[in-house]
Amino acid sequence: MHNIIKENLTTLDVGCFNSKRYFSYIASFGAFTATAYSASQDLKNAFGHFAYILEGLKDLNKIKPIKATVIANGNVYEGTYVFGSVSNTKSVAGLVKLSDDIVDLKDGMFEVLLVKYPEDIIDFSEILTGVSTTDFSSEMFDFFRCSEISFRFKDPTPWTLDGEKANASKNADIKVLKHAVKLYK
Repeated sequence: MHNIIKENLTTLDVGCFNSKRYFSYIASFGAFTATAYSASQDLKNAFGHFAYILEGLKDLNKIKPIKATVIANGNVYEGTYVFGSVSNTKSVAGLVKLSDDIVDLKDGMFEVLLVKYPEDIIDFSEILTGVSTTDFSSEMFDFFRCSEISFRFKDPTPWTLDGEKANASKNADIKVLKHAVKLYK
């Protein structure tokens, strides 16, 4: 009996945000992150996933540059970003699809995507191309994997954890809790 249970067991990693909150899917900041909780339930019921796109379009004029220092894997990334995510998923907002060879939900690693602030239409075009093709090799992206990451912002920056609002902070420390959730198939 013990082997049957063991064979049907799978585990998933969970993220710990500032030693206080947890997420299973994504922690994000910047452009469009408030869309998940700002779109009305009526709009979501009427339009489904398209409701998030409509809500995001309303926020285009609110996109601001976010100055950050990011520390992960012994590397320091400094830049001005419009979006950042720390995720454990194969699909971010239904728009960015990550392949199975990049994402393993139980490997103790996050996938981190940082989108730099576009200075001109060429930068903006590179971002759109990268997001639509899942090719983050452009200079407009920092994309890497890590098990722990620290963010230091110039100004308090709000976060979204699995679509729920998190308080604004100048610092965010995130780490993987490997195999934190056990599921039986």
